[in-house]
Amino acid sequence: MRRTRRTWAAAICAAAVGFAAAAAAPQAFPVEGHLKDPSAALAEDRTYYLTGTTDINTLDPRHADFQNNDGVRLWKSKDLKTWEEVGLAWDLSKTGGRDPRKGGWQAHLRAVPGQPDKEWSRGVTAPELHFVKGGWWIVFALNDQDIGLLKSASGKPEGPYEEVGRIGNRFLGGDGSLFEDSDGRVYLVWGGGYVAPMKDDMSDIVEEPKALQLAIEGYPSEEPSENQTGERGAFVFRDGDVYRYLYAAWHLRDGAAHFDTLVCEAKSLFGPYSKPKVLIPDGGQATVFRAADASFKAACTADGDVRILGL
Repeated sequence: MRRTRRTWAAAICAAAVGFAAAAAAPQAFPVEGHLKDPSAALAEDRTYYLTGTTDINTLDPRHADFQNNDGVRLWKSKDLKTWEEVGLAWDLSKTGGRDPRKGGWQAHLRAVPGQPDKEWSRGVTAPELHFVKGGWWIVFALNDQDIGLLKSASGKPEGPYEEVGRIGNRFLGGDGSLFEDSDGRVYLVWGGGYVAPMKDDMSDIVEEPKALQLAIEGYPSEEPSENQTGERGAFVFRDGDVYRYLYAAWHLRDGAAHFDTLVCEAKSLFGPYSKPKVLIPDGGQATVFRAADASFKAACTADGDVRILGL
């Protein structure tokens, strides 16, 4: 097992929508390669766990990039400063045997959406770690499409993880996430802002997806529209009675285009949501988690570095 310890200074970006910015603190870059689309969570023993899209490919080192990797990897930390590798939580080379929902769908190569000139690829993209329904789950996509779900067989964040299968057994898009509301209902959130409730056993979605309603200035109407969603990286969390929806999009700011993390608010899960505001400048796809002190923190990638930001 490879263990990596490396420190670096992360710049803290100012946050919007009522969040207070925190001071910059030394961080530790968790992987020898590269990591993007980071997702972090706090376990009961006050250990933080981190995952994300990697460019590590032990299956085929000749083809190693963010669209070609060997599965889902985890790191852990007690202080969000120094990270230790846990290892490969789910090996992409292993299939689910004869179950067609588990085996086979992740075995074949795929064309990468939006990259027509790229060779056919196979890799896990944007995995997220969540504690819902009293257990640990990892939701992931394969090459920004075909969302799948893993469940910890041990009940611990380190796993081992078993494959639940492909959600919906159909193309749903990428950037899958999970949101558990105060009533215990769990929802799959993905893409540019699509939401569908999950079955009680978490085996699949139970209803057709709905698009979150946003009020975006510059569209034909400022009234909420079901077609006014984000671009990618949908993530929902709740702060008291307020639902906050994060997404990543190219955004015209200061006369230039920036791939920002945007946030908007609503009083109900499906909206209508407020006009988006910049939460993390140039933060791109981001996730939010509760820290040990009960504050909210965001995990994102900016300028090629993983960053943990106080909100």
